[in-house]
Amino acid sequence: MEAGAKDVFYEPIYMKKNRPAWLLSVICEEATAEQMERIIFQNTTTIGIRHLKMQRTVMERRMDMVSTTLGKVRVKECHYENITKRYPEYDDIRQICRQRDIGFSDAYARIRSEIQIEEE
Repeated sequence: MEAGAKDVFYEPIYMKKNRPAWLLSVICEEATAEQMERIIFQNTTTIGIRHLKMQRTVMERRMDMVSTTLGKVRVKECHYENITKRYPEYDDIRQICRQRDIGFSDAYARIRSEIQIEEE
């Protein structure tokens, strides 16, 4: 991620002869693909990398700071045509949970209900 990947994740899989393995997926811009390959070859046992080009549709986004009953929270507001969604930032909820000694699920649900606008 520090080298510029948009996202990185891995999944347990079985290869030929039922050998257990990990599928490493790195989502990046084409401009950083060679650097990602270098990092993968340098830090894993793989001897080959498969490439897939994808297209992505992204909702327009903006950040707001919102006051809630649990404290101030950054909220990501996303728009696409007539669809609007609002999401509290994970790090802000985590901090509130630590400060108030409450569970993440409860804090998330409470904050989400306070910031929610009608979604279509």
